[in-house]
Amino acid sequence: QIVGYYDADGSVPGCAGTFALTRGFLRDTDGTFTTIEFPGAVLTSVRGIDNSGNVVGFYVNPTTNPPSPACDTSAQVTAHGFLRDPKGNYTTLDPPASAGASETLVNRINDAGAVIGLYSTSTLTFAELAGDTPLPGSTGVYGFVLGSNGAFTSYPLNEGPVPLGINPRGDIAGYFTDGSGDHGVIGTR
Repeated sequence: QIVGYYDADGSVPGCAGTFALTRGFLRDTDGTFTTIEFPGAVLTSVRGIDNSGNVVGFYVNPTTNPPSPACDTSAQVTAHGFLRDPKGNYTTLDPPASAGASETLVNRINDAGAVIGLYSTSTLTFAELAGDTPLPGSTGVYGFVLGSNGAFTSYPLNEGPVPLGINPRGDIAGYFTDGSGDHGVIGTR
């Protein structure tokens, strides 16, 4: 199965001058496509899928009404993580309220149901989200693991890697940046 996203007109997402409806998709092994669109969101970014067909990612809504143009890089948006089960039911996945998250980007899910991602304690702009992941070392940006049992672990990105992948054992792959560039890292349990 393949997951990804496209604009409402079927093109690869880009800057269109207005907040265009961007949807995710799932291409099944038989070649059929299913649209992944979090209800009411202006952007749905699909980031991962497990072997049971659970899809994760994040959805975005503008904080102003009417929304600022999408090409306005200073436009304030609200992002939340989501899980879409194989039956098409959506669940918002955000860190616990005690974490102080205002934005959540879910990156992957493993077959045990654990998800990884990033959250920010401040509102992000469209430009920051368009950059795919906030820069490591950014103030108020944290990596997290949310276990299938609800256990939540987080760390400031200036003290750990940007989490990009998680295997069935819970080992996390990602990267960190220092003065000499980007470096891949694998965290094992």
